[in-house]
Parts: sequence; structure tokens; C-alpha cells
Amino acid sequence: MAFLLAPFAELVLEGVAMGTGSHIANDVMNTFAPRLKDGASELIGKKIAGIAHDNPDGFVAQTLEKSYQYSKHPPETKQHHGQVRRGHRRT
Repeated sequence: MAFLLAPFAELVLEGVAMGTGSHIANDVMNTFAPRLKDGASELIGKKIAGIAHDNPDGFVAQTLEKSYQYSKHPPETKQHHGQVRRGHRRT
């Protein structure tokens, strides 16, 4: 009967080791992920701004200009003849 407990104990210990390893990896990722995201966003933003500055009539510059124009306007709420939908939407 003891020969059945040895493989089971080994599986339990491997499971505990895997859980501990994944917990450590998760902590490391949660620690450094925000810094990496901020750094990558800043680097990409500088690259895009440089491309837009070098080509003022290019697609990137025009797209940025349009996005700035749309960001200045508040969102519009349009009501269609005063009808308000309530409940489940039937398709």
C-alpha cells in the first residue's frame, strides 16, 4: 500500500511547486507590467509624433488632426422622435 502513496505524494509536491512558481511569476508580472506599458506607450507616442511632424500632409498627421477635432466636441445624444426603448430589445 505504501508504494501507492509515493507517486501521489510526488504529484502533490509538484503541484505545490508549480503553484508557488506561478504565484511568483504573477507577482513579478504585476510589478513590472505597468512600467513596461507606460514606457512602450511613451516610446510609440514619440515615434508617431515624429512621423507626423516630418510629414505634415501625410496620413498619420491628418488622422491625428481629425482625432483632435473630434475629441474637442462633446458626444451628441440624438433621440429619434422622442421614442425611448425599454425592456428587452427584440431583433
